[in-house]
Amino acid sequence: MRAPLQAQPRKRQKTPSLPKKQPNPPATVPSVTKNPDRPETTMPTVPTQTTTESTPPVVTPPEEIISSNLVFTSNGDGTCYVSGKGSSPDPVIVIPSKSPNGDRVTAIGKYAFKETYGIKQVVIPESVTEIGDAAFFYCEELKAVSLSDTLTKIGNSAFLGTNLKSISIPDGITEISDGTFSKCKFLESVHLPDTLTRIGASAFEGCGLTSIDLPESVTEIGVSAFAGCHITSIALPHGITEIAAYTFSSCPITGIIIPTGITSIGSNAFQGCLFLTYISLPETVSSIGKDAFLHVPTEVYTVYDGAYYLGNWKNPHHILIQAIDKNIDSCQIHENTKVLAPGAFQSCKNLTEITVPNHIYRIPSSAFASSGLRRVTIEYGITEIESSAFDNCGLLEAIIIPGSVLTIGKSAFSRCSKLESVMIEEGIQSIEDSAFSMTDLLDTITLPKTLTSIGKLMFYCSGDLQDITYNGTKAQWNALPKGSDWDYSMGGRDGGGYISASYTVHCADGDIYVNR
Repeated sequence: MRAPLQAQPRKRQKTPSLPKKQPNPPATVPSVTKNPDRPETTMPTVPTQTTTESTPPVVTPPEEIISSNLVFTSNGDGTCYVSGKGSSPDPVIVIPSKSPNGDRVTAIGKYAFKETYGIKQVVIPESVTEIGDAAFFYCEELKAVSLSDTLTKIGNSAFLGTNLKSISIPDGITEISDGTFSKCKFLESVHLPDTLTRIGASAFEGCGLTSIDLPESVTEIGVSAFAGCHITSIALPHGITEIAAYTFSSCPITGIIIPTGITSIGSNAFQGCLFLTYISLPETVSSIGKDAFLHVPTEVYTVYDGAYYLGNWKNPHHILIQAIDKNIDSCQIHENTKVLAPGAFQSCKNLTEITVPNHIYRIPSSAFASSGLRRVTIEYGITEIESSAFDNCGLLEAIIIPGSVLTIGKSAFSRCSKLESVMIEEGIQSIEDSAFSMTDLLDTITLPKTLTSIGKLMFYCSGDLQDITYNGTKAQWNALPKGSDWDYSMGGRDGGGYISASYTVHCADGDIYVNR
């Protein structure tokens, strides 16, 4: 790599003098021979009065007016990139299309102007196609940027923490990278091109945007992309299938219609949207993250038998969000409900009985964790019990899991201290880590031959469990993949402490006795 080069001090072309005007006849101005190697330029207009605006107007200076003493790094192929401000004193950085060494300037490098004080405006030539990561990171006085129409990439956090007030992204850009305009608290106006397909994580987080038009070409919006903005309304493109976690958290959005095609809403996606008065969710939504609508006004919900619901005018009960109160003692899930939100009945200590109907396909994480449930009916049709779904249900004594369930998630029944009996019907394929750990009183469990894996520490500290009924053969049991220490501290106690003792696996063709 060649040593960094420094640009020569700025030079201005001398304007050729014209002959003096003769009284009669009028003089003809002689033609000026143009240099074929140099494009014709127009001198910028000099304002006649002082402006009071704090943001300098974006201008396109003539090509020969460039910032002095910028640092360039050659790529060794006739091109180079700007790698630093050097000793340039200019508040308006005009990047040339060629370095003093004659290399074509094609990029602004990573961290080139990072945390540089005094830059108020940047003009980027058409030769530049890429702006590197954090190129203008926390240039706090930077208020205006003129981007080249040939630009194809803007790197992560390129303008994070600047004082830009507006920005127009040129056609050809397909992605706003992660954190590109994050913390630009004065950024109020953004134009996005129809070529854009992705808006990265935290791309506009904490900006001053009050509105933004998202082109229909956008198919992905990242985590926290608009979190903390001043957006009051938003129209989502129809090509999006997911609203990521924290995407619009703490925005003053007043209403939103989520388009058909969205299948997933991430955790905390609309958390703290305190001014929401209307939400419409399509029935294509099949998954919702924990606290997706935490702290939104309760008037956006439909109420039915002790629970809050969200949906649309055809089915306002599509998603059960949460219990209206932690003190509810009963709840019947609406017949049109398809989705249960994570933590929906968490810590409902007075809720002693629940039926999970077969039109709910998934029992989500922590749905009934730390509740007062004594009796649970899981109807055939449920396909998954997610992690910690019934964790710490200290009063639950028995459970029957239907064969429609394919997976029992991590710690699904962990810390159910009074759980004595578990029946798992044929059809279940996977039981994940610690699913029945710390179930002190568990003394009998039936496992199906359809199992394909058992997670580690599955029966950790299940001290009373000495008999496992397995519906397959001894050979099938021995071949069944089991996680490390799946039976650790199972099968006996010693002076109140858990020890490795003995247990029996009762298979269809005989018993397997384990003594450790």
